[in-house]
Amino acid sequence: MNPPKLGRWVFVMALFWATGASPTDPLEVDVSGAEPAVARAVTAAVSAVRVDAEDAGAWAELGQLLHVHGMRSEAVSSYARAMALAPQDYRWPYLAFTASDDPPAALRFAARAYALQPDDYALAIAYEDSLTRQGQPNLARDVYLEARSAAGDRGYASVGLARLALASGELKKARALLDEAHDAVPENGEVHQLLAQILHREGAVIAATRAGLRARAYTGRTQPASDVLDAMRAFAESTSALQDLGARLLAKGEHAAARKALEAARKRASRPSLFTVRRLAEVALAEKSPERALNLLADAVRRWPHDAALLTDLAQTRRRLGNVEAARRDVATVLDRHPDDARALRLLGSIETELGNDAGAVPLLEQALANDPTLYGAYADLALACERSGDATRALAARERLHLLSPGRLDNRIRLAGLLFAQGARDRAIRTLRDVLEEAKGHPEASFDLATLLVLDGSNPDEATEGLRLARVVYARNRRSARHAYLMSRAQAANEQPAPAIQTARRALTLAMGDEALEARRPPNAVD
Repeated sequence: MNPPKLGRWVFVMALFWATGASPTDPLEVDVSGAEPAVARAVTAAVSAVRVDAEDAGAWAELGQLLHVHGMRSEAVSSYARAMALAPQDYRWPYLAFTASDDPPAALRFAARAYALQPDDYALAIAYEDSLTRQGQPNLARDVYLEARSAAGDRGYASVGLARLALASGELKKARALLDEAHDAVPENGEVHQLLAQILHREGAVIAATRAGLRARAYTGRTQPASDVLDAMRAFAESTSALQDLGARLLAKGEHAAARKALEAARKRASRPSLFTVRRLAEVALAEKSPERALNLLADAVRRWPHDAALLTDLAQTRRRLGNVEAARRDVATVLDRHPDDARALRLLGSIETELGNDAGAVPLLEQALANDPTLYGAYADLALACERSGDATRALAARERLHLLSPGRLDNRIRLAGLLFAQGARDRAIRTLRDVLEEAKGHPEASFDLATLLVLDGSNPDEATEGLRLARVVYARNRRSARHAYLMSRAQAANEQPAPAIQTARRALTLAMGDEALEARRPPNAVD
């Protein structure tokens, strides 16, 4: 049986749990401006609760449907009815907390949900943040500490504790907590924002500015993922809600589900959406289907020919497919219309580097960074172009800048160490590589480079011993590599092991010459 037509208003009989209204008070849900799919879904959900007003699940589904489509007060009332019918299910007060526009009521919902399920990490963090905003720092601190201990801390609790420590003037404590948080959630912009505040208070203006730049550049989530909220978002029916769901799923790496949501959004839309097309192209690239991305973007460019970001995306995709000249033409078109577009300048600079025009790439990349200093990847491109064109000083400056802005990039720190050594800063190069190995134990490239630096001089016995230890590890993993065999030979020589050094040097020469027959004639008891 089809649900009745409800016209302009859908009348829902709901319990106003939060306000104390009786169960017979009507809740009006205006669906007159809603997309047809949303109106149909709401009508069906209302019919379900009318058929059985004692079904907590039906009320919860109605609440989630209303919630995801922005009808928040109506959603809260539906969740309240679900709470009354299923008082031990923490999901409904949790969702009512996130939907409520009334801070005191929201906090009551959060407290109820947390009392029922204190082990939900995402709920705990959201509750703690709400307590802080409502002026209850002591209770917030207790909940943060509990969450931090129970979860082994995934970073977000440390951010909250750092926020409280900063508010009470405990700068050293806040700094230590932020260091913990950075290790767990380096892309959380709030970590860098709070660090900027600490540095500013300490008078470190330049460092504070750098931290502020990182805060604006990092766009990672500031709240942990929540299965409960994700389940609510899955009720999306409108174009905008499906777009939001698709974007969230894409950010989580759930590419198939993201594609499904975005395709549904595209079908539901009354007119084509550039946002949806670009996200679908991102999904295609993530699924290693650049051809599909290219087709999507090329079709979109025909529809929106003057959109600079879209044309830059197309150029980037052409480049990925190996059509560098076409990519170059596309990005040149962007710059003809928008000469200060930082993304396009960076892309053209990296294309010029790929084509061997390093000298031409440098000014493009420098201009890109002047227009947008948060394009961190451009610093790596600039450093590479400068290295290849023989400008070691500018390459070093670019790598140091990138290190300041994005210290978590191990690849950059390894390249930085090489440039430091080339510029005569051997000790600093060694410290840089040791720091990398502290964070990423056994990193093959850092281990190789550090071993090389330690054995090159050979005058320090402790360094030579450390270099030999590292060389053995990397050589054991790469016994068919001439460069690793040569490193092993140098390490043995630095440790006054002439016979093994000679044997390993011969092996390195054999591998370098590719003489497998000679290699096969080695004595069976030869020592590497």
